[in-house]
Amino acid sequence: ADIVFITTKSYDTINAAREIRHLVDAGAPVVVLQNGLGTERLVERELMTTRVLRATTCMGAALDSPGHVNMTGDGLTEVGSHHDENKTIVDEVVGILETSGFDVRGSENMEGVVWTKTLVNCGINPVGALTGLTNGEIYRSQVLRRLVIRLVEETMQVVNALGVKLTTDNPIRYTLGTAKATGDNVNSMLQDIRARKRTEIDYLTGAVLKIAEDLGLDLPASQTVYALVKALESRYIESQHDQVSDMFLSSQELVQVIMGR
Repeated sequence: ADIVFITTKSYDTINAAREIRHLVDAGAPVVVLQNGLGTERLVERELMTTRVLRATTCMGAALDSPGHVNMTGDGLTEVGSHHDENKTIVDEVVGILETSGFDVRGSENMEGVVWTKTLVNCGINPVGALTGLTNGEIYRSQVLRRLVIRLVEETMQVVNALGVKLTTDNPIRYTLGTAKATGDNVNSMLQDIRARKRTEIDYLTGAVLKIAEDLGLDLPASQTVYALVKALESRYIESQHDQVSDMFLSSQELVQVIMGR
């Protein structure tokens, strides 16, 4: 049977889901391989199906030109589902990716996997986008390391309030270790800024801030970097045309979508 992979930017998730509706109606499961919080639940809601898997990857890549992708670093890809009945599909997808040469494994804690990846993204990506620096240059800067730590600490307030079990026992060390290990990497948010494209800030820091609002938490450093990245975007995106997607109707709904409540 066909398996559909959604690998678009997070803000294109809804449109991508609508374009594959006929395949899902014919029985194809969907693998959502993206950054960002809750995108797999958006697909479930849009297509009215639970045959949806979530995947994340730590592989580094850069788009050199249309149709030409340069792999800048190896990394683990993880696949899982919020629904136990999808375990067979998870195993099938893992097998397909292994055959294709991926370092991949199935996970029974995709909520923790996604939040761990999001925490790293929220710590590193906005800093790179705002400074124009690679991950390694951020790591080697004492001032920027402190900022990354602060952003991680703020994101952890939300993680702890939600009771999410991360896949690391030391989020700060893990985030800094990721920056060091991917030192030559120009993170995806900086790539977007350089290409004058919309970033995924709304689905990373923006999503965390929406949940924090619902929980009554104040995240000043995260609010600041979010505003600055949005300001950078506004220099070349003429109309923000409510860049708030269906995901951000309200902070309460965002929490419901992400946590499946």
